[in-house]
Amino acid sequence: MKQVFIVGGSVEVRELPAPTVEAGNLLVAVAYSLVSTGTEIAGLKGSQQKQIKKVLLDPKLIKRGLRMLATRGFKATMGKVKTQIIESLPSPTGYSCSGFVLEVGKSVEGFKVGDRVACGGAGLANHAEVVSVPRNLVVQVPDGCSLRDASSVTLGAIAMQGVRRANVALGERVGVIGLGLVGQLTVRLLACAGCHVMGCDPVAGRTQKALAGGAEKCVISGGSENPVEAAQGFTGGIGLDAVIITAATPSSELVQQAMEMTRRKGRVVVVGDVGLALQRHPFYDKEIDFLISCSYGPGRYDTSYEIEGKDYPIGYVRWTENRNMAEYLELVSRDKINFGEIVEKEYTVEDAPSAYQALREDEARPLAVILKYGDEETAAARKADTKVSIAAVAPRTGVLRTAVVGAGSLAQAMHLPNLKKLSKYYQVAAVVDKDARVAQAQAKKFGASYCSTNFNDILDDKNIDLVLISTRHNLHVEMSAAALRAGKAVFVEKPMAMNEAELALLAEALEQTNSPYMVGFNRRYAPCSQKAKSALEKMKDAGIILYRVNAGYFPPETWVHGAEGGGRVIGEGCHFVDLISYYAGSRITSVKVAGLGERKESKFNLHDNLSVLLEYENGFVGSLTYLASGNTEMGKERIEVHCGGVSIVIDDFKDMRFYGIKDEVFHSGAPEKGHLEELEFFAEKLKAGERFPIPLAEMIEATQVSFQIDHALRYGEGSCES
Repeated sequence: MKQVFIVGGSVEVRELPAPTVEAGNLLVAVAYSLVSTGTEIAGLKGSQQKQIKKVLLDPKLIKRGLRMLATRGFKATMGKVKTQIIESLPSPTGYSCSGFVLEVGKSVEGFKVGDRVACGGAGLANHAEVVSVPRNLVVQVPDGCSLRDASSVTLGAIAMQGVRRANVALGERVGVIGLGLVGQLTVRLLACAGCHVMGCDPVAGRTQKALAGGAEKCVISGGSENPVEAAQGFTGGIGLDAVIITAATPSSELVQQAMEMTRRKGRVVVVGDVGLALQRHPFYDKEIDFLISCSYGPGRYDTSYEIEGKDYPIGYVRWTENRNMAEYLELVSRDKINFGEIVEKEYTVEDAPSAYQALREDEARPLAVILKYGDEETAAARKADTKVSIAAVAPRTGVLRTAVVGAGSLAQAMHLPNLKKLSKYYQVAAVVDKDARVAQAQAKKFGASYCSTNFNDILDDKNIDLVLISTRHNLHVEMSAAALRAGKAVFVEKPMAMNEAELALLAEALEQTNSPYMVGFNRRYAPCSQKAKSALEKMKDAGIILYRVNAGYFPPETWVHGAEGGGRVIGEGCHFVDLISYYAGSRITSVKVAGLGERKESKFNLHDNLSVLLEYENGFVGSLTYLASGNTEMGKERIEVHCGGVSIVIDDFKDMRFYGIKDEVFHSGAPEKGHLEELEFFAEKLKAGERFPIPLAEMIEATQVSFQIDHALRYGEGSCES
């Protein structure tokens, strides 16, 4: 599909895989999209310079970089900087469009394939041939409203919310400062509501459009007429009942002007991005109500509403952003709002750079620009092609032709570079990610033949031997089972599963197939771990293993705590349980758990601050301390193994020291956690015909123990037998 991006300060139209429909979303073939003359052009100017400035001047990013330099070394740090600045992804554009429903996601009601709809949301309702948008950001287009006009739905909702915040009444005199696209719609909504409207803008052509749209008086800012005096004349010396500011400027002068134009006990509402350095006079003297209007309306920026689809009860929140969008289109359908008279230019999506260039012109800049995506019949029948070829790369024999699914930070930093290093074992054949930009960028970088947004594309590809799954945790079992049944070898990042029900589904797939399978418990294969294991195998005594993980704090809203992550114990704790068990070389017989008590005044809680005692059949004892409350200046992981008069100490997998054995040391400039070595081990074991390079029972045990720990923390059960 074609999609419009901002790349290094310019506009490009690129060919990308179409998105797939997720649960709670609608897949929409776009017929028209509206280019925002304010928001999008502001984002276009100096976009690359802003990215560099963000990376190099942000104190938090600098501190993070210094910490990374200390823990991971110069090469890894510079690679991250390069990715952030030079290889940064193109920025999607657009947040208001209309078209036809191609597919209805699970749990979505009230829509069917072929429905005419309008969509909103930055990063969702993009300038693209196909978009996937959550249900609460999609509304039906009523009869009598064209899809062309419906593409203005987001801007209409923004204007409507500003009017609602002003709480206007029939006959009131209301000012609108800034007669751009949102300002023009605001004028028309106010006139529709029975208000007497006065507009103000520095561009004469815009004041003329406002007068044609229902304004009774307009003033050219900076012209011969003073706006404050004009407001006095327009209201018989009383002052405006309300002023809505829809302009955009870093200056606070417009807010001050609005206060002076407003009557005693009037209202000033800010919709646009303006400076807010308020002066006491006349704000205080007139006892003016100063209000901010938040974009489309209630629900905006609330993930539970916008993304998860949880609506607000109408009895408590009458006008949500979705209901604002719907009502705006209803007014358009009944000819109460004439959006067509505002639109000045229309371009095809292929000619989007010309559209943006027209909007960058200071003189004769159009108020509204529409992008068109073919004729409406073509849009309604559009196919969402989720697979895009990168290069004609012939499949190599004697190697594992690999599809990487989930090209996030771990895959980019570790798996993809390591697959390339291990080219004698692997060939990166495809990259799949729900973000088409990521999939395409990584596929090009690592020489894949194609990229995709659809997991099924690789299941159907007979040239794929191995599926490497590095997605968010909630998809691990579903994807692993499907890949196993498709006859693919599977390498999946931890966790193996998020609960016993998922584990049972995976076990069923493993039983029904003969495909190789391995969980990415990489720390087993770290050089330090291999040295420690070799030493322990020579000892006859049982020992004590102490493992401290200074994991760092993640805010509650971070995905790892939610349904996608399953919590930190299940999502990451299984790693450390597995490594302790690998060192012990025995089955776990007992698990004892203690967590940090909950305190209202503390952001730290028992679910990521805990201590676990593991007892093993062969007499070994393992202690895991996992904490988010430690200081970030301290290293992340420290392991001590004490056995038979020998002590082994490992710091962050880059420093290792033996006590009781001479000349046994290890030092590396950066942590070596075994990511490369585990892939090499995996390939060698598959070549030798082994189905489970890590014994299946060991992978299951580490996973089930993480369930037990999580359950004990949640329900206060401190110990259990395995």
